[in-house]
Amino acid sequence: MGSEEVFAVHGPKHMMARIGSCTSATVMVKINWEKPEHRRCVTACIVRGVYIMEKDREKGWTQMLAPAWWESFHFQCTKILQDHDGFIFGAIFVYAPPDGAWRHSLAPRYVVAFRGTMRRHSTFSTDMDHNVEMALNDHHKFGRYRDARRSVGELLNSVAYGHIPPHAVWLAGHSLGASIALDVGRHVMDERQWRLPTFLFNPPHISAAPMINKLGVTEEKKTELYFTSFMVKTALAKTVGRSHETKMRELFERLAPWVPELYVHERDDICLGYVDYFEQRQKMLDE
Repeated sequence: MGSEEVFAVHGPKHMMARIGSCTSATVMVKINWEKPEHRRCVTACIVRGVYIMEKDREKGWTQMLAPAWWESFHFQCTKILQDHDGFIFGAIFVYAPPDGAWRHSLAPRYVVAFRGTMRRHSTFSTDMDHNVEMALNDHHKFGRYRDARRSVGELLNSVAYGHIPPHAVWLAGHSLGASIALDVGRHVMDERQWRLPTFLFNPPHISAAPMINKLGVTEEKKTELYFTSFMVKTALAKTVGRSHETKMRELFERLAPWVPELYVHERDDICLGYVDYFEQRQKMLDE
């Protein structure tokens, strides 16, 4: 059992307080839903819990460590999402504050969370299959993506029936899981025009950024390479025909009101494309 899986050790310290003696201390968590940082931490912890839930499953559900990662914030797991191999890739959680506690208007009713690739784990091969499908842009009807769309669709149908606002359903994911959350959120926005709050942690971005950065060239040369890459993409886009271009523009206009929360790490090659994209875009706007 790794200590990194224990919530009391690796949970968000700035939101935690220990009550009682050192030998029998109880960890209490205080949430301020008005703070974006607290909303980020809660969703990140729930996603972390999905990773650990898969580890708990592999160990036969003995000494379960995952529940603390969502129960500490008063969430309950209502549905576990498993692929055809039985691996857990996501879960649906309902926010259930203590009896008599005030439900903040910014708090979610549900959080749907998806984990990413697990190295050195039996699910790694299946995870990589989904990564390849994502890279080939052929993931929409594939395994976990399809199942995630269906499960979230069923949840939204029940939410609408219960007169709960759609924005009370949050999506969250890390790495491959962020790709799934992004796909689901985009699908919901396109089909229903519902803007689900979405938290994406290190989502994959296929780009030349990692390769360009490893060339060790100057910032000026790097900008030239990015500009060349952009022009090549533009030229390729024009070759697909005006009808496709019109279709993509209409899709962009439909999706524009939906703005996911994006959290990326500058040292993670998988999501580095997002960092460099916005940096180079800002440089071009400043020139």
